[in-house]
Amino acid sequence: MQSFVAQYDYHFPLLKIGPGELVFWRRRLAAAGMQEYDEFFSVDGYSNIRNICLLAAVLTGADVAILFDEHQIYEDPDYLKKAMEFIGGKHEGRFISGITGYYRNQDDSLLLPPAELEWQRKWGNREAMNTALGIISHEPRLKPTPFAFGGNMVIHRSLFEKLPFDPAVPRGEDIDYLMNARFFGHEFMLDNELWIRHLPPPKCAPPWYQMRQDIIRFARERAKLVTQHNDWVQHCSAADFDPYPGRFLHEDFHDLGMDTCLEMASEYIEAGMEEDARECMVNISISKAESRSRGDPFGDFLAYHSKW
Repeated sequence: MQSFVAQYDYHFPLLKIGPGELVFWRRRLAAAGMQEYDEFFSVDGYSNIRNICLLAAVLTGADVAILFDEHQIYEDPDYLKKAMEFIGGKHEGRFISGITGYYRNQDDSLLLPPAELEWQRKWGNREAMNTALGIISHEPRLKPTPFAFGGNMVIHRSLFEKLPFDPAVPRGEDIDYLMNARFFGHEFMLDNELWIRHLPPPKCAPPWYQMRQDIIRFARERAKLVTQHNDWVQHCSAADFDPYPGRFLHEDFHDLGMDTCLEMASEYIEAGMEEDARECMVNISISKAESRSRGDPFGDFLAYHSKW
């Protein structure tokens, strides 16, 4: 990594953050008696990695953080110009603290391929996401959005200094960040000219495991909506995030997940994959447990936010 960074060090002021740097920061915290902040120097999970990116922006004195992933390709020569065009300005009288662009697939399409299996159609995530992506092709260029892409996010200092990504959410940390930002009165905007080529690697995890991660993710996001304090800055509902991720934040979420898992298990059994079918039944138990979680998930996130 050091040799890779060195190739561009002459052209850009680069800061590499890796395991060695994180160990150094932890030691400095320990020496200052501030071990309680160790949790912010972790690369365990997507949210923690994103938080390291935000810390990098703080350490370099940046006014804007632009987040991307290793499987993105910047083909638009004006990408950075577009990314900086609106951030920090105003849209219809409101300060713009967060912008997301969108992905173009290898074949230049913007949408996910249609569902092929019955359990995929029952779950409906592709249909809901494609409906949401429909706003990309509509004017105006800048518009409010219920979703965001972590590999194409632009975040202003006024937001990233105050709001971290939530490590309690294992996947979909980008959309979760958008939701948490709205709690604090910040609304992300979609720029329909800010695109990036998306070339994701093949998925290695089996469908039942991906489903498990989605169940946990949406259940925890929904829990924050349900337990949000009535006197908070901006009260949000599942409908505010329709069609995606709103489809998975309404009261019927557990029933939807259970029906999908049962259909997936049936298809696994027909294929002679009994062990995978059993994992689907475990997913139902997880969904039930997550949906019945007690306590104050919203308050837990506020505590994490306060430490940040």
